[in-house]
Amino acid sequence: MPPASGPNGGFAFELKEFEDLQSRAGVGLALGGGGIRSASQMNGVFQVLLQHDVLKKVRYVSSCSGASWFLAPFAFLPEAFGIETFLSGPPLGAKALTLPVLRDLKEGSWLKAAGNAKGDGELLCAACADDCCLETCQITACCPSCPRLTLRAWNQVMAADYLEPFKLGSQRSVMALPVGTGSHSRAAEAMAGSSVTVNPLRRGGPYPIITAARPDPSAPTDSWLPVEFAPLACGTPVLDEKARGGPVGGGVIESFGYNSLGPGGSKTGRTEVQDGDEVSVIPDFFVPLALAAGTSGAGYTLILKNKTVAVELAGGPTVQLWSPADTTSDNNKLSALCDSGPNDTTAILALLRRGVRKIIAPFSSRNALTDDITSLTGNSWMPALFGRNIVAPTSEASIDLMNRNCKVFASSELDSMFDGLRSKQREGGPPVFQQTLDVFKNKWCGVLGGWQVTIVWVYPDLTDTFRDNLPPDTKQKLTEPPKVGPITECVYNLFPIAKTKNIAFSEKEIDSTFPYDATNWGYYSPELCHLLAEAMANNLQEGMGAAQIEAFFDD
Repeated sequence: MPPASGPNGGFAFELKEFEDLQSRAGVGLALGGGGIRSASQMNGVFQVLLQHDVLKKVRYVSSCSGASWFLAPFAFLPEAFGIETFLSGPPLGAKALTLPVLRDLKEGSWLKAAGNAKGDGELLCAACADDCCLETCQITACCPSCPRLTLRAWNQVMAADYLEPFKLGSQRSVMALPVGTGSHSRAAEAMAGSSVTVNPLRRGGPYPIITAARPDPSAPTDSWLPVEFAPLACGTPVLDEKARGGPVGGGVIESFGYNSLGPGGSKTGRTEVQDGDEVSVIPDFFVPLALAAGTSGAGYTLILKNKTVAVELAGGPTVQLWSPADTTSDNNKLSALCDSGPNDTTAILALLRRGVRKIIAPFSSRNALTDDITSLTGNSWMPALFGRNIVAPTSEASIDLMNRNCKVFASSELDSMFDGLRSKQREGGPPVFQQTLDVFKNKWCGVLGGWQVTIVWVYPDLTDTFRDNLPPDTKQKLTEPPKVGPITECVYNLFPIAKTKNIAFSEKEIDSTFPYDATNWGYYSPELCHLLAEAMANNLQEGMGAAQIEAFFDD
């Protein structure tokens, strides 16, 4: 039961338990959020790292929101699937990307699964089921006779789209380290005699941290605390000891023990659980990989606050949470889980909690950069790392609280980062910028501070060279306006906000908004998923160059 962490602090147990990580370079990948757009772009980043034979050197990969839909199957990919096939091989380059080539995705690849995904359309099918007690209906609170299932509508759809193609969508499963480790043995022993299976981390890969969020009960407005799902342990790695009703967070527990009522009284008479203590708990249900990946990107749950009934009615996740700091806390109860974006849309903080000193941070965005810094601060939550966020996650959220919870870098360094990205653009290259930053202490995100981190920021802007090298048929698509498909009256009746917000439950194709495609569409076409990956791969490849990429992994 590790406490809140920092360099060589509470998360040192991961290196001790999983000795393979000690031989890796001290490099982490932080996969920024942004729905299926971001997930597709991250595939391109991994293609480049595989091409340069450095993917095997990565120690940690953390993911936020939609990027988790890519990381989860990559990290736990069964040995029957090849990594190169999963990633669709090396990038093809702009000149090869005709529409037929973009459409022809490899069987067994993540991009193939993404191109086949129907996302919101499948979610609506579950919500519109004529018979509420059909096996496919996961919005269980709408019918008293429905059993309480592990995955409700949202996570069921995410599992079907992004995990089932790789045999990872089981609702009755838990995460663990690779076969042969103590973690896997303990999980297998705990599951013995049940129908629950153990999904082992794939050997030879990095250690994944899938981030999510939980509402902060002590905040006067909408605010969230971080949650981490990892193969070895899950939980809230920060502690709010003064929360209304009692402490919140303060540690993590082995993954197969997550989602349980507290362990009750201690034989020692203590009400807190200390680092390394063994406890006996009974999970409400075992948390599968699908719940972790889906929850991380469940953006709509943020507006539902901590109203567990509302979240369940909307097909969202709720779990039992308790604080290791006080097993008697009134906050030890059923809680909603939410998208991780408000805690850190870049996924960098999870790496800083582990004292990582080198990070590659590709992040998605809704717009291109201009000479006005508000093109960054006004359209992203990333500036909260510098205490300069100006966009609230919800209408009732506090921008000040978000900056308080996330700030770990000097505010002035955001100007340096922005200027660095823009200067690369003016030179005609991709917006990729390497920056060394002092890390400040921040208890609200569990970062101890006191060291320097080098970050390579990778922005998704489309370079003129990449655009010019595209074949005519693909280049033509980049000039066409978005085509919004029909939305049924059923959708409008169920979700009136869909009409007012112009949400399109139809396929998003390549168009003039690329690569800043809206994520409030039902699903992306195979061509769009593929082109997003190729464009981001080009930015990393050209922005760093082969020599710098390989040197970055030398300790």
